[in-house]
Amino acid sequence: DYIYSGINGHTKFGLGWADSYMYDSCSIVIYYETDTKKPTLRCGVFKWLRAGWKNMNMVKKTDIYGGVQRYARDAKVTLENPLLPDYNDLKNSIAVINNLPLSALREKTGKYLDVIRKKYNSNDLISRKEFRDIFTGDKYVNQLGKREMEAILIMDYLKNVLGKKSILSGNFILQAGQAGG
Repeated sequence: DYIYSGINGHTKFGLGWADSYMYDSCSIVIYYETDTKKPTLRCGVFKWLRAGWKNMNMVKKTDIYGGVQRYARDAKVTLENPLLPDYNDLKNSIAVINNLPLSALREKTGKYLDVIRKKYNSNDLISRKEFRDIFTGDKYVNQLGKREMEAILIMDYLKNVLGKKSILSGNFILQAGQAGG
């Protein structure tokens, strides 16, 4: 489960003195079909990352390499998952989420955050005031843009259809969207 807090600083205890954060990041992923007669796909990943403390880049090549390896492993598991819907079904489901009115997006994202809050309520990190404020009231949801809320709901939908533990039921999101919100 992931929520971008927008709060500077490292979330691991013991490193609070290092006001670390990501300064800049860029990734380019290229997929290409190697043979039109076989379902074979090749992928190339290029990644740049600048993060650290006091504007000093503390990212090592091994950090980036490890991240790309995790990405490749997870992408392979996702793309080879037998539960992955076909292209048209996936496209149509995402279109339902993209067409939700702003009020429905806010409502569903708010429910998502409520579940996260309840799930991690006893976590020491979440109990810190700056993080607790994210989950109190509608302030955080109201600052999110349409695309950010869609991304949260699409990710949750994908977890659901791929048989992972999702926060909301992806089907609930789609059924509510088809019913007009």
